[in-house]
Amino acid sequence: MGVPDLIIEIISPTSIIRDRIEKKNLYERMTVQEYWLVDPQYEAIEIYTLQNNRYELFSAATTFEGAFKSALFDGLSINLNDIFAVTA
Repeated sequence: MGVPDLIIEIISPTSIIRDRIEKKNLYERMTVQEYWLVDPQYEAIEIYTLQNNRYELFSAATTFEGAFKSALFDGLSINLNDIFAVTA
């Protein structure tokens, strides 16, 4: 029922091309406002927002760089070290 405002994809080693290209293009065509692409292997995230019917990179971060922001959720800032916690 309708199009979601946000989709979060977690990349697995077997779905890199599908998530980065095929699904991203599909969500763009369906006008999903924000697309988060989470890469656990590299402990990174990319936030894409829909601008003039095309996705543009809004924010990106790795555990080395710290936090990322969302355009859709004003004021939301998440530190990747909180997501990819290092365990001993």
